[in-house]
Amino acid sequence: MQEETKDLVQRIVQENSVSPSWRQKLEIAANIADQFKSQDWFKSEGLAAISAFLYFISSGHIHCGEQGHFRPNHHAGIAYRLHK
Repeated sequence: MQEETKDLVQRIVQENSVSPSWRQKLEIAANIADQFKSQDWFKSEGLAAISAFLYFISSGHIHCGEQGHFRPNHHAGIAYRLHK
């Protein structure tokens, strides 16, 4: 594993600890993807780390709380950013 990937995983863990809601966790993944998408190492190892993070969220292994009410299109917009 490259040093960049280790730093990325550490960043995900740190940001996850202060982001209780599902929306905030999606924003972590989207912000990281926006920041590093042009770097070669990110296209394989970085995307794998984000994919694992999102998998653990969707499977319930990473707990998500609620933080207010947001319209579903807000979450869909974040997901669209990840898709691009």
